[in-house]
Amino acid sequence: MTTRTKSQFIVLLSILFITIINVQAQGILPDVDYSGSLAERSTLTGDWNGHRNEWSKDGIQLDNSLTHVAGFVLDGGTKGPLVSRFFDGGDEETHATWDNVLMLDTEKLGLWSGGLLKIRGEGRVGEGVNHAAGAISPVDVDMLFPLEGYGDAIYDLTEATYMHSFTSKFALVGGILNTLDGDALSLSGSTRGTGQFFNQVFVFNPVQAKTVPYKTLGAGAVFTPTGNPTDLIIATNVMNTEDSSGYNPFSRDEGTTGVVEVNAGSRFFDMPGKHIFGYSYGDATYNNFDDPRIILPGPGGTSKNRSYAAWYSFEQYFHVESEENGKTTGIGLFGRFGFSDGNPNPIEKSYSIGIGGNAPWRARDTFGVGLYYLDMSDAMVVNTLGVEDEKGLELFYNAEITPWLHFTPDFQIINQGLPGTDTAYVLGMRTHVIF
Repeated sequence: MTTRTKSQFIVLLSILFITIINVQAQGILPDVDYSGSLAERSTLTGDWNGHRNEWSKDGIQLDNSLTHVAGFVLDGGTKGPLVSRFFDGGDEETHATWDNVLMLDTEKLGLWSGGLLKIRGEGRVGEGVNHAAGAISPVDVDMLFPLEGYGDAIYDLTEATYMHSFTSKFALVGGILNTLDGDALSLSGSTRGTGQFFNQVFVFNPVQAKTVPYKTLGAGAVFTPTGNPTDLIIATNVMNTEDSSGYNPFSRDEGTTGVVEVNAGSRFFDMPGKHIFGYSYGDATYNNFDDPRIILPGPGGTSKNRSYAAWYSFEQYFHVESEENGKTTGIGLFGRFGFSDGNPNPIEKSYSIGIGGNAPWRARDTFGVGLYYLDMSDAMVVNTLGVEDEKGLELFYNAEITPWLHFTPDFQIINQGLPGTDTAYVLGMRTHVIF
């Protein structure tokens, strides 16, 4: 961690812990009822003879899930000597990922008010078809994480944060940050990648990958001006730019990134919507090709000492069946648009738009169809490799077998920007189990 980042991190945590004993707030975690029949309860393993429900009331929640994906490149994809030089692997692959989350509510535990400790472990085994598809934007986002050791079995502590809510309008957070849940939209999903689109571009704006790491040390503040998070949230973070997936985060201290994101709710024609505005700026030694979230054939590239990106995401429902407990059932339009410096960031602009929501014939199922376009940088190293713009189409249908078991078939057509590739037709099948 750089000296400046350490100072900022220590100041934020000092403010947090100096005032912690004077805070008055209600418990943060809602009580969860894990009971019910096998076909109706929220998790496969249920309430553990009532103990799990009691733990939830006492401020302890332990959630586990497993995701399996089978991917097939039906036609096209990686062809030609340039791409195959860097990528190998078959066009039919399977992999599994698992997610383990422990959350502790300090007030419910009888300690102090306003505190929430969150610890997450993530694992992965097997290989996906991201490289075989030959697309710049990975066609299977779930395969990416943890980022370290592609194709290897890996398990990593990817989050350990403490958040303290001083009031309903202000909180501080610090520790090992995990950024996968940022920029989330109900209609398209987030980078967590367990129930909606497979392709990264629909759940995460790829212009962020240059400056915003997946796992890193950092600290930040969260403002909720009205006290209602569905109205407006303003989040600011300072973090190490270097990703620490698979490493000790205290040993990965290259550069500093600052991020500001504004999440605002809206209602047009009495229909709910959401708008996310974000900006990131990092100072580090960057090159064009140094992140597996952007698949490009080559090492190195043009080195730069700073990079920035800005993004805007939105969703707007145009048909609503119900609005209960902050959850909307219906159909709407979504989009993600991103802009960057174009060098060292190899993606200068990113656009995606689509329609998604709940199936009219079965409200517990969801669907989505989207289009995307990546406008690649004009930097000399990118042009020299013959990398061109990329565009694609994706369709998915997420069927809820039970609340804890979901099955999602998916189909993509990608007109890649990488040289020596043919238009890829990719079929994916995801099974997600909540334990």
